[in-house]
Amino acid sequence: MTELDLKNYFNTPVDYAPEKIIFFHEGEINSELLTVVYERVETLLKEQGETPVKIRRFISLIVECLQNVYHHAENRMYENQTMYNKHKSAVILIGRNKENRLFISTGNFMPQSKCADLKDKIEHLNCMSREEMRRYHLEKLSTAKLSEKGGAGLGMIEIARRSENQLQYAFKKVSDSISFFILSVYMN
Repeated sequence: MTELDLKNYFNTPVDYAPEKIIFFHEGEINSELLTVVYERVETLLKEQGETPVKIRRFISLIVECLQNVYHHAENRMYENQTMYNKHKSAVILIGRNKENRLFISTGNFMPQSKCADLKDKIEHLNCMSREEMRRYHLEKLSTAKLSEKGGAGLGMIEIARRSENQLQYAFKKVSDSISFFILSVYMN
């Protein structure tokens, strides 16, 4: 059985500067890794002279993005003798683009059957003003119920709110049942 190279699917739409990469990871996602990411990014941003407020805002954006991957990346999927998702595999890229804006891009496998709903949700969020998003968030908070994965469906809303930018995304079809989802988020 061969393992699929995640990098083959991770062509982020972010125009990043390779020398400005803060963090890159390809492989298993677990709670220990998430802690390392938060600590490393915070340290590097302090060294780069970012303000404490901007660091906290960016870390909170990273937390939402990585929790989204951690909770929604699919476990072990096999198709045609290829292992697509050993454990909870994903790609994480954190850095600055050529204009020096902070960004995070994540990529993970997901069932093809869930792509249309996620696309609709992201498009809906991308069309909202800040005030519309605030009201939508409050509405969802008051009616949210926990899913089987432990979330209340607020992750993408929080990511959009915290970034204050449109969410960039792509779905790359791997097979009839599996897609690779890429989410890229800039922070102002």
